[in-house]
Amino acid sequence: MVFVRTRAVSLLLACALSSCASEPPPEDRRVSQEDRARAAEGARIVGDLLEEQDLDRAAEVSDQVMEQDPFSPESNLAAARARAAVAVRDQDPRLYQEAVRRADFACEADPLDPKAFFVRGKLQFDRQYYTRAAIDFERVIELDPSHHDALLMKAWAHRALRQPKAEKAAWHALVEAHPEDAQANYRLALILMEGTPEEVTEGEQLLARAAELDPRDDLVLHELARLKSGADEHAEAEALLRRALEAAAGKPGREADLLFNLGAAVQAQGRHEEARDLYERCLEIRHDHARALGNLGLVLLELGQQKEAIRRLRQARDLEPSRKVRASIEKLLEDLKSAESSEPGEPDEETDSTTESSDQSP
Repeated sequence: MVFVRTRAVSLLLACALSSCASEPPPEDRRVSQEDRARAAEGARIVGDLLEEQDLDRAAEVSDQVMEQDPFSPESNLAAARARAAVAVRDQDPRLYQEAVRRADFACEADPLDPKAFFVRGKLQFDRQYYTRAAIDFERVIELDPSHHDALLMKAWAHRALRQPKAEKAAWHALVEAHPEDAQANYRLALILMEGTPEEVTEGEQLLARAAELDPRDDLVLHELARLKSGADEHAEAEALLRRALEAAAGKPGREADLLFNLGAAVQAQGRHEEARDLYERCLEIRHDHARALGNLGLVLLELGQQKEAIRRLRQARDLEPSRKVRASIEKLLEDLKSAESSEPGEPDEETDSTTESSDQSP
């Protein structure tokens, strides 16, 4: 009987401790005004150190802040941010969980502080808890309707959750609150251009605005060029792509795609030698770019270099992921083979007797 009573008391104590753990502890009246002021200043310093990427020093100062005033939301937010940064660098999930707990405390201690909910939302987003993150970002927006970063992160959270309607509404809200945000205009434009004719028109206007707001954004310029090419405005597309290529300098993946599209714009204007050079530059970066290989083969045919054209077309056929495009390349290769077999044999224009003898030498 004594054992039963002792166990019951233990269970009650465990429940009491559990309920206390989910709530912020009462404010400690023993924290002096001086310590509170020092902690507030330390929290500000932590933010500066994090911006400077001095993570170890930020963690050290955040520990001091927590010792001076462990009950203020500012102290806990500073500790949360510092611990999260170090956790990412050191790949330490336990430290990241500690950061979330600190952010939880700050949210509970001051439920009217948007900073606390934003920090926690960002932590949840980084942990790929996108639903929780979206809830926190929505709370930030309720407290501060024009909070730029919360509006932005909410849109990205809905995108990660594959919720297109919610994502579209989030980008709309961001553009309405911050019409000067080039990326928000661009992202909303991409969504609208998949919609009704009226939305497509609005999307094109937003895309043009994004290019005006950030004239060196290679993604925006590339998308505008795509629209111009679709309307057979190849010279305008070329001008946009050249600007985009300059803006994308140092980003090989982007440079390869832009060189390919620039080659296509130049090819459409009949400048085959220039198009050939652009495709070859693209292939220097990405040797397996199937579309560049295919277009290069077509350009070489126009330039009369049939042997090299066939070699490039075969490479394109073998790498092309689209069955329809592969079939069209195969049909072209068959036609070229048939035409070649129906003509009397002649030496290749680019192969002289010296080349042939060197090829046959041991």
